[in-house]
Amino acid sequence: MSVELADIKTCFHGTGPIASCFVNYEDRPQQLEMAGAIMNALMEDRHLIVEAGTGVGKSLAYLIPLIKYFKSEETQRVVVSTYTKTLQRQLVENDLPFLKEHLFPELRFTLCLGSENYLCLRRLALSRQHGLFEAGEEDNLSELLSWAADTETGLHMEVALPLKVWSKVSRESDLCHGRDCRFYNKCFYQKAKVVERKSQILVTNHHLFFANMASGWNVLPEFQAVVFDEGHEIERVASDYLGVEASNTRLYYLLNSIHTPRKKGILLRLRSLDTGRLSEIAALTERVRQQGERFFLNVSLWLNGRKSIRVRRKGQFMDIITEHLDALREEIGNLADTTVSEEEKRDLKAIEERCRAFIQSLQITVNQELERYVYWAEVDGRRVRLVATPVETGSILR
Repeated sequence: MSVELADIKTCFHGTGPIASCFVNYEDRPQQLEMAGAIMNALMEDRHLIVEAGTGVGKSLAYLIPLIKYFKSEETQRVVVSTYTKTLQRQLVENDLPFLKEHLFPELRFTLCLGSENYLCLRRLALSRQHGLFEAGEEDNLSELLSWAADTETGLHMEVALPLKVWSKVSRESDLCHGRDCRFYNKCFYQKAKVVERKSQILVTNHHLFFANMASGWNVLPEFQAVVFDEGHEIERVASDYLGVEASNTRLYYLLNSIHTPRKKGILLRLRSLDTGRLSEIAALTERVRQQGERFFLNVSLWLNGRKSIRVRRKGQFMDIITEHLDALREEIGNLADTTVSEEEKRDLKAIEERCRAFIQSLQITVNQELERYVYWAEVDGRRVRLVATPVETGSILR
C-alpha cells in the first residue's frame, strides 16, 4: 500500500482524526473504499466513475483524497463541480471549513461564481449618468446605490433586485475593459479572481465549468484535477454549452442594449451622434426587432402547442433576420470607428461582435451547418429558440 493510501485509511479509521471529532463515529467501509479508489485514480492520472448511495459520506470521500493529492504532487489547484447550490453551500460552509479546522489548517478554498453575479461599477455609473433605468425603477435604483456603497463582494445574492434591473449593472465579459477600466482597482470580480488564484480548491457549478471549457479555459484559474458531484446532470449541461442557440430573448437583449422603444440604450450615450443619424439607426434596430418577432412567432406556430420538436429539414424556417441585423451590425461598427471616446469604442465593438455572433448562431441552426449535431425548436414560457447540440459529447469531454 502506498504512503498516500495508508494516510487516507488513517483519516477514516475509527481512531483517526475525523473520528475524534464525533461522539458516535462509525467506520463506513464504502466511504473508505471510495476514497481509496479516488486516490488511486488521481495518482495514476486516469478517469473514475463512482456511484455512491445515501449515507456513504461521499463529500469527505473525495475531498480528502483531493487535498492529499495536491499536497503530495506538484499540483496547484483542483476543482469540485456540483449541479445544485445546496451542495455548493454544504461544501463551502460545512465540509471544507471542517477539514480546515481539524485536518488541514493551511487549506485555501473558495466558491467560484459566474461573472453575471457581480456588480460592474462602470455599468452602474453609466446607467446613472445616462438615465438608462426605466420609469418605475427608482426604488430599485435607490436600493442598488445604497447597497453598492457598502457591499464588500458585489454579489447579486446580497440584494433583492429584479433580474431586469440587475442585468443593466452586472458584469458581462465582453463589455469588461479589464485593466483599462477606471474602476479596475475597485472591481468586485477582479478581487474574486485574486482569491481564486490563491485557492487550492475551487468549488463551482457545472454551468460555470463548461462555460470555462467553451471559452478556451479562460474563466477559471488553471487546475490539475476535477471531481463532478451530481454527475448525472453533466451531459445535459455540457450539451447546452457545447451547442448553438438562437433565441428571441437573446435577440431582444442585444437590441435593447442598442436602443429601446423607450429611448434607452448605448445610442443615447453617444454625444457625437447627431439626431438624424440616431433616428436612422434606432429605426433599423426596430426593424430587426419586428423581423425577430415575426421569425420566432413562425417557430412558435410550427411547434403548435408542443414544448419541443426536432427539426429534420434544413431551411424549415426562412431567415428574415440576418439581412437587417447585418445592416445594423455594420452601422454599429461604423459608429465604433468614428467615435472619439475609447470607452464608447470598446462597448460598440462588443455589441458589433454580439450581432455577428447571433447571425452565426441563427444561420447554423436554420441551415443545419454542423455535422453530427441534432437540431430542434423549443418554447419555454416566453422564450422561443432554435438549438443545435452535438449528438455525442463524450469524445469532446475527454
